[in-house]
Amino acid sequence: MAHALIFGASGISGWALLNQIRTYPTTTTFQRITAVTRRPFTLEQAQIPQDDRITIASGVDLTKTAKVVSATLEEKVSDIDTVTHVFFAG
Repeated sequence: MAHALIFGASGISGWALLNQIRTYPTTTTFQRITAVTRRPFTLEQAQIPQDDRITIASGVDLTKTAKVVSATLEEKVSDIDTVTHVFFAG
């Protein structure tokens, strides 16, 4: 099971990646997609179609210490241990 974690999903590059990863290279490549943002963000705001594979984890501030970021990710992404691919669009 492939699970993509996309940091910076609310920015222009992260949004494009989130939008494309839903269907490229196929619609079944990633069974889980987690979009990570610092500020509140919804699929409606992003104008991305509802997709049960996508979860948004808002409130992750990468300027904090590694320990704080790690704890926040574990809190916000319940299945963090299943992540197979990480993308950073900062």
